[in-house]
Amino acid sequence: MDGKTPGTSSRRLRLTTRPHTLEFSKAGFVSQRMTVTPRAGVSRNLDVQLKTVKQAKIDAVPTTLTTAGGQLLRLVRPAGARFRMGASRREAGRRANESRRLVQLDRSFYLEDSEVTNSQYRRFRSAHSSGRAEGVSLDGDRQPVVNISWDDAARYCNWLSKKDGLPAAYREKDGRMRLVRPMTSGYRLPTEAEWAYVARVLGRSSAQRYPWAGGFPPATVVGNFADAQISDTLADVVPGYDDRFRGTAPVRSFTAFPEGFHDLGGNVAEWSNDFYAVYPGESERLVKDPAGPVSGEHHVVRGSGWRHGNITELRLSYRDYSREPRSDLGFRIARYAD
Repeated sequence: MDGKTPGTSSRRLRLTTRPHTLEFSKAGFVSQRMTVTPRAGVSRNLDVQLKTVKQAKIDAVPTTLTTAGGQLLRLVRPAGARFRMGASRREAGRRANESRRLVQLDRSFYLEDSEVTNSQYRRFRSAHSSGRAEGVSLDGDRQPVVNISWDDAARYCNWLSKKDGLPAAYREKDGRMRLVRPMTSGYRLPTEAEWAYVARVLGRSSAQRYPWAGGFPPATVVGNFADAQISDTLADVVPGYDDRFRGTAPVRSFTAFPEGFHDLGGNVAEWSNDFYAVYPGESERLVKDPAGPVSGEHHVVRGSGWRHGNITELRLSYRDYSREPRSDLGFRIARYAD
């Protein structure tokens, strides 16, 4: 108090009616300082809660950030959350590569609220065209960028990291991109576990099955899936569903699900950071902040897109893989918060 130590904080102080500076401190915690001006004959109660150094650092991290490329990223704090990736063998539509896996996410990360658009990608590669499919253009500025390889998605992440003064998340060797390990705080593709956590677990009491509330098929228009618009071409379309788009839709065309994140199901499937692998018999073996195998031929693809319309593909546990660009495959970006 006023530069002198009156004792422990839980006590009664009698102060004169002038401004006094009070500082509360404890080893391992961040000190808190305030100025009070007592009034004659009036008691005042001060409740002070100090934060640990670790908690203060966590709270100082911004909840959103905007990249030099114009993307909005939202902070996700798993805080050691444990969950099971994959699906039960009894789940309708389940595939063999969806075996259960016990995962714990300790590190906070940012995830883009929507998919990278053509306009954003063309700041990196001005000549890129997402092309056409099924008689419609996929090349609008606000449509998600497609027909790009995983390596080019990783190159975009490195380019954006350089723009924002962040370390590169990938390195190039023999024309192929590889994840830098240990992982940096640069922009990258989301790990499969991060994608699954946000899509299925974030803000929920139990794992979400579909990218909408309720069962299959959706009762209302909730995203861009294979529907009546493309039933002349595709055999598998969502029964009785019409989202008005034959190809890709502009990003954020549909309500976010979960809150703050658009098109984790629908519009385009998304490249994941991880090399593809299957994980049989690992339902009880805990892995923390996994980033996938160190090598492989294919990369994991998560989420559904405008060509998907059956119960297997529209579930959030659906796992696909690819090493080639596709007209229904794009990406969103992520990065660690520290």
